[in-house]
Amino acid sequence: MMKFVGNRSFILIKPKKPFVKWVNGYNKNKIPEDQIISSRTLYMVNDIEDDSPSEIENLMKINYEDIFTHELWSWNTDEDYFPSNISFEIFKEWFDYEFIEMCFDTLHGKIILE
Repeated sequence: MMKFVGNRSFILIKPKKPFVKWVNGYNKNKIPEDQIISSRTLYMVNDIEDDSPSEIENLMKINYEDIFTHELWSWNTDEDYFPSNISFEIFKEWFDYEFIEMCFDTLHGKIILE
């Protein structure tokens, strides 16, 4: 029997071209654009009862800084290279996001949190 993951919602983050430009602006070895654009990260966030566009945007405004920083760290750990202005507007320029309200665990083992 699948188990429902309750009390959480999910945000799927998808990089856009400005993020690709940032990733490849630091290193001599360029990462292919399609490799960066096709990467996806799923974040668990607080559950919301109303999944209207305005509530989803509010949820993103609460979480975007942590997500943005994590996405930067995923590709480059030099904080001196991080943008100085991590705003919600820049976040939306650099990433698309999709709200996912439900998740089911199809496995029978324990979930290990690190």
